[in-house]
Amino acid sequence: MNITAHIVVRDAAEAAGWYANAFGAREFSRIPLPGAKVMTVELAFGDSIVHVGSEFLSTSAAPCSNRSTPVSDGD
Repeated sequence: MNITAHIVVRDAAEAAGWYANAFGAREFSRIPLPGAKVMTVELAFGDSIVHVGSEFLSTSAAPCSNRSTPVSDGD
């Protein structure tokens, strides 16, 4: 079984840099948006893949923005 996590943060680009510095994560792909925002960054931590996405308050908020832990079943 393989699970790929998707983490929502306020700023995916900033978070990707932090994960690279703190844990040695390697960036595989990035989806940029207008205005220097990043929709999502795909990072590898060893053999594990994590998607880090920027929050968009109308559809997905970071835990620090809504004071909860958002969990989605993908639907």
